Amino acid sequence: MLIGAIKKKKVRTIQKKITNEDERDYLELLAFFIKERLSFIQISQIGRYLRKMAEQEKLGFLKTKSFDEEDISNAINCLGTALLDQLKEELESAQYSCSIDSSTVSGENICALKVRYQTSILDEHNLPLNRTHTKLIGIKTLQE
Repeated sequence: MLIGAIKKKKVRTIQKKITNEDERDYLELLAFFIKERLSFIQISQIGRYLRKMAEQEKLGFLKTKSFDEEDISNAINCLGTALLDQLKEELESAQYSCSIDSSTVSGENICALKVRYQTSILDEHNLPLNRTHTKLIGIKTLQE
């Protein structure tokens, strides 16, 4: 149904003409992302990343890996530590502010600690580009 609807809108290709099989596979993946309620930005970023990996011929792992819960958990634990270390480094050289936000969800009092800060990078023309970041540092359940 989705494939037929999109074909009626004359999906245009930018780099090369997509074969019918490639088009069907592309639309199937796109439909999956939409069904999983990913945002346009998330879908676009995943697409760019997959294209880059395909150009480097690094997608062979898709045939052998199953993305099971243990692998995902291990990756999250490792990445969580690395992300906290990166955040500490960024905060050492930036002005920042912290905020606490509390809410009641399903009868539980939840408190979130967020940090807001700016970083500066150089764009393709070597001009400074400031970015404002807001990151959630932790969530705790409050007791009486």
